Amino acid sequence: MVQVVQQTNVTPSSNLLKNKKLLSMAQNVGLVTPQDRVARVEADKQVTYQDPTIEGLETDIAQVGQAEQIVGGIAEAEAAQEEGPASVEELTNIMNEPIYTATVDEEEAKQKALRIRNQLVPKVGQAAEAMGFKGIKTLAGLWNIAKATEAVGTAGKPFTSALSRIGGTAKFMADKMNMKISKAQRRSFLEQGSWKVAEAARAGDDGGITFGEWTPAENPMWKGDQTLNINTTNVLMDVVGAGAINEKGNIVVDPEFWNIMALNAEASFIESMYASDQEKSVIDIVEQTADVSRKPTDRDWEKFKDAKKEKDEEARLKREAIKPTINFGITSPEPTAAEAEQENKEYIVKKSRGLEKLGKDIYREYKQTRAAMDGLPTDSYLAEIDDINKGVFTLLGSIAKEMYAAANKDLIASPPRTKSKEKVPVEFLIKNKGANKFEEMYRVYSGLFAAKEVKPQPLAGNNGIIAGEGTQITRRMTTFMGSVDGKRDYYGDTSMSFEAMKNQNEVGMVNDPQRTSLSTLFFMLGLGNGGFIATRDENNNPIPEMYVDGPNGQNFYADIFNIGKAKYQKLQAEKRALEQNVRDLEAAPEAERDMNAIKVARQIAENYRPATILRLERQKAINIQEAMLRWGTRKNHLTYALQLLTGRMHAQQTLYNPQAHKQIRQVVSGGNKYTYVPGTMGKVEKIWIEGMVANLFEDPKVTDPNTNKKMMPSWKKEKGFRMPSEERRKLFEQMQKSRGEGGLWDQYVAWGKELKQFLNIDKQEAKTYLHKIKHAKNDIETRNIGNTLKQRYGNDPISPRLKAYLADFEQDGIHQADYLIALADYDRVAEYNKANPNNKIKFTDTQVFEIDGKTHGPGTMGMQFGSISMAKRSDMIMDLPLVEKIQSEEYRDLRDAMASTMIDELNALIESGKLAGTRYNPEALQAILDNAIADRENFLKKSPMTMGYGQALEALKRHVEKTVYQSDKIRQLISDNQLGMSRTIDFLHTMMVDSIFQNMDPEAIQAMDTLKSVGWQSVLLNEMIEIPQPTGIKAFAAGQEFEEAGNIQWKAPNELITESGIIYDPLYEGKASAQALRHRQGSPPEIGGWTVSRILASLIQAYDASMATGVFTNTRYNHNGGPPLKTDNWNKIIEAAKENGSNVKEVINKKTGKKEFKGQPFVFQNFDAFVGDSGTIGIVRDIANDIHKNDIINEDAASKVFNWYHTKRKEALKKLSQDDSTYQMVSDNQYIEGGSYMKVAELFSGDRFASKNKPNPYKNLTKFIKKNINVPWERKKTGESLAKWKDRKDNIARNIAYNIEKELGSHMDKPLQMSRTEANQLSLITGKSEAELLAQNRKDLAAAASPKDLLTIMHSTGKLTGKQIYQMITVINNHLNLDSQVQTAESNIRKGKNIIRSRLTKRSNNIDFG
Repeated sequence: MVQVVQQTNVTPSSNLLKNKKLLSMAQNVGLVTPQDRVARVEADKQVTYQDPTIEGLETDIAQVGQAEQIVGGIAEAEAAQEEGPASVEELTNIMNEPIYTATVDEEEAKQKALRIRNQLVPKVGQAAEAMGFKGIKTLAGLWNIAKATEAVGTAGKPFTSALSRIGGTAKFMADKMNMKISKAQRRSFLEQGSWKVAEAARAGDDGGITFGEWTPAENPMWKGDQTLNINTTNVLMDVVGAGAINEKGNIVVDPEFWNIMALNAEASFIESMYASDQEKSVIDIVEQTADVSRKPTDRDWEKFKDAKKEKDEEARLKREAIKPTINFGITSPEPTAAEAEQENKEYIVKKSRGLEKLGKDIYREYKQTRAAMDGLPTDSYLAEIDDINKGVFTLLGSIAKEMYAAANKDLIASPPRTKSKEKVPVEFLIKNKGANKFEEMYRVYSGLFAAKEVKPQPLAGNNGIIAGEGTQITRRMTTFMGSVDGKRDYYGDTSMSFEAMKNQNEVGMVNDPQRTSLSTLFFMLGLGNGGFIATRDENNNPIPEMYVDGPNGQNFYADIFNIGKAKYQKLQAEKRALEQNVRDLEAAPEAERDMNAIKVARQIAENYRPATILRLERQKAINIQEAMLRWGTRKNHLTYALQLLTGRMHAQQTLYNPQAHKQIRQVVSGGNKYTYVPGTMGKVEKIWIEGMVANLFEDPKVTDPNTNKKMMPSWKKEKGFRMPSEERRKLFEQMQKSRGEGGLWDQYVAWGKELKQFLNIDKQEAKTYLHKIKHAKNDIETRNIGNTLKQRYGNDPISPRLKAYLADFEQDGIHQADYLIALADYDRVAEYNKANPNNKIKFTDTQVFEIDGKTHGPGTMGMQFGSISMAKRSDMIMDLPLVEKIQSEEYRDLRDAMASTMIDELNALIESGKLAGTRYNPEALQAILDNAIADRENFLKKSPMTMGYGQALEALKRHVEKTVYQSDKIRQLISDNQLGMSRTIDFLHTMMVDSIFQNMDPEAIQAMDTLKSVGWQSVLLNEMIEIPQPTGIKAFAAGQEFEEAGNIQWKAPNELITESGIIYDPLYEGKASAQALRHRQGSPPEIGGWTVSRILASLIQAYDASMATGVFTNTRYNHNGGPPLKTDNWNKIIEAAKENGSNVKEVINKKTGKKEFKGQPFVFQNFDAFVGDSGTIGIVRDIANDIHKNDIINEDAASKVFNWYHTKRKEALKKLSQDDSTYQMVSDNQYIEGGSYMKVAELFSGDRFASKNKPNPYKNLTKFIKKNINVPWERKKTGESLAKWKDRKDNIARNIAYNIEKELGSHMDKPLQMSRTEANQLSLITGKSEAELLAQNRKDLAAAASPKDLLTIMHSTGKLTGKQIYQMITVINNHLNLDSQVQTAESNIRKGKNIIRSRLTKRSNNIDFG
């Protein structure tokens, strides 16, 4: 019988009950007694059912309300209101006079409220709460309620079966792992109550207790305390405090600890499994219910029939490809024909994955459970958890995984291990039976394995740091790289960033009622109107998957949230692009074809599952929408984390996070209501008008149904830049005057009126449905909820043109709908006032607007690298009159300029007659280009944006592929004109790259490449580049690598896991490294990949951080040393919001007597964007633009890297030139991972080219040279195509690599080092072993080596001295001519920046609406 059932019948033995002294002593020292175990069970029996859909936050709400009253002085305000209505003058005085804060200590109330909000519930309690039983603390209690509430039939049985399995595992752990405590130790512990004392107790000769001489622990459990070593008994007795006394009076482990360990171990294996395969991780609420009402018709699926055979073959190949590759010492019989049709569900998971986290979860959940049982706060463990060495948690995680696997060998296998200290990483195989059981468990209660929600905070406080247990699931600083030069606090001055994070935390957010209603309406209609992915036809025959619309046609409501047909089509296009990538790799010349890359790319393409991704996106959207309704009725505060690489700050909340989720961004506000008479043109109204024009009239998307043409031309597309403020106000006036003419104003007003009639949706009902979906216990329950949603929300109330219009904005459609209603309200009030001039009424403005940087990433990069063109195209240079600016092409938005350039270039090509007689149809090419340009997001926006952060020009081809595969029209044109997919993609890629060169300044692009070349120098030398950021922090262009830093060991029964029973787990410490490996899917690890990829991102995104930090602080970092420089920016924003009528009020703190503010303006940052209301966003725009302009003028980003090149790099080279130390480099023609100069070794190892008529240097060296040479594109000079430019660069790089090898002594008449692949192939011919052939090759190399033959020396000995490495790097750099590249880049940047500085005389407008 499993342990969870045994626990319900625990009865203390009569012997123990008689020994009251022993029992009393056990209780006094905190041991769990038999009575405690009985009390646990009885307590769980008293828990009664409560509807889980009712939000269980009553205690939280009460505490929050009490704290708000104390902190905000609400009681005083309410008392003042009871005196009776005030006159207008009195109200004005009341609003302006200081408010005095309460005299009680407010911090205690704040901390209590924050701790309550951030409490973490253990998995047992979490599962019980979802079933309606809040307060269950034990696995036995959970099993009992699960059994009692088991669904009819088999739907609920997997859960109780799983709980029984977990109980059995816990019993196995208790039997195999219980502590062995001597009588002397027991006696000492019961008398002293300290395991630190008792552990050293030994029986004395006289029957007493003696203590041996103390020696410091080599592997201590506690930081700063070397009393006890990490071992199982010490951890359980001292750190965890899991000791119990049994019926015989022996000290054992509390059985509930093993239950918690077993439950968390199973959860860990399930999470690892689903990290590998999410195919069936969630049931699709739409897909699984839609087929009840409608099956695909002949029209829906006829076109897919021909593909069925290909799809079946693809599935067969996939099944063969996923067999495990490790010998686990088990054999399986050949599958039957029926079994072969089923998907292979075996998974390999690494033991090390999440090991420390698992141990920490076990520790935390046991501590929480014990505290609850002892009547203590459940977060009491926070006082000590940070003092525990991580080896303790590694040990707990290791015991959990190993013992779970040992107890469930029918579910999980591990490879045989004969030695406890084998360096081979341990991996577990989840067998087919285990995968099925785990899938059952996940399906029955997936919420048990969900990540803990980081909740919004009910109050500001704690210096902006998340309080209580929230610290256990968040990090205050991210992109932390362990240590730099042995220092873990390497990141410089964070005070300015932390001040900004604190001030952002003080900004309160609440859901806007109108936008919440719109979001809820559209979302529930999106679920109710269906649309699903079918895999079977009307006769239940399998077909290739296809999307079937719901009964009302295309579900535009779902498209608003990116969970409908439009999203699925994008995912399909992505899969087609991945498949094209495979074909491109296969089409490479045979000598250059990378079979491993092809294999990996094919696996990626095959494993990319649009249907699965869409299901996950829908589940994510449901979770976010439910959180939006759950938290949005009260004011919330966000907490922030600092990204150390760039200085950016991101909100930590997982669901209610407007920065991360547009669903939330569309509804949040500060609760401010600004009222004014339309047409009075105060500050707030002017800003509101600007925001409305930018979002409705500046670039309108409305088409006249009669003419099928736009109802109004687009200023942005015609002029190529955003409207100036005064032009927006003029346009608004013109549009308002057009009222009644049937134009765009009338259309918007009509739509606003239409939407307003649907605002009475029952949000509480919707929240209840979403809560039920989120916590559904099985598939049947989910389907039943889905059917109910179809009946309740399956209508289609909004007119077709309006819903299609809103869907075109995707999630921004919520804001668009709000703007339409606001315009209708404004129109109504204005018309009423016109008719009633003596009785005017006010319009209520609750709108929220977003301002962001125009082409911000590429623009900032270009200006920092001296691009005058980008300064003009980014609305930075504003010294030209508007008329001249309109006439000039130089000020057009980069994307519009790129489009114009491509159109002009294609027209010129057609007019030249060069296409005559070719397969290229000019009209088809023009149509293809027009359709590509129409895909602004992929083709025009992403390309320069990602290049601005370091993506290579060749890599931009991925955006072209997405454009082509997402456009049915382009693909049809390709097919009709027999153009060929690859040729068309190459044509568009060439056009795009050419337009980037023409519009972004080739010199700036070359500077970008030169900076990356400097990055490669830091990789060669293994010396990091330090980048001082404008906010005061120090960033490093580097990655993180891990070194073994000790180990922990524990003992299991002999032969259970290893022969000796000893289990060895290494401990690792992270450190920053220039040559840290970057692992990319589909490619081998790249040495130094993190360094080079992070240089531009760290340089450029730091200015986003500077702007955001500057907005939310009152100081600026002083780079000359000394105190921060005063700006008063945040105070200016607060004062402006107060003057404009927000809820900000002055407060006098009675303790300090200082003036403070109660309430904060509503604004939050989204990296290079800001969101705020009409009372705040105007001044935020002004301040953000000033900060950004000053950074362009005063900062020199490139010099931060070039200074390293001129100083630290030269120092490193000098030191290396005098270094006689020997360094390990290669072994069997492969670089040695972890070596001090891995990149140098990699360049001269691995495979060579194998062409007959070309030089055949190392491929790694050639690839490196290609990345670091400057070969200008001769597009204008010779008409060189992009493909020919690439070939020319390849040939130049190959020749340079060949010459470098010759100079280093690798002559072609000498024996070449043999690769393992070559040795393997030769062994088949000669009969000699691979090892013999490699050994002979090393001897031949050594014999042929001369003193200067560095490559032969390296491969024959595997080593080089520092001096020899210096020689190799010097030869490489001589051929790269990098000094000249750096000098040219510095000169170009200096000239360009001087011109830019001279022209930044007026306020810039990079940050603006639209």
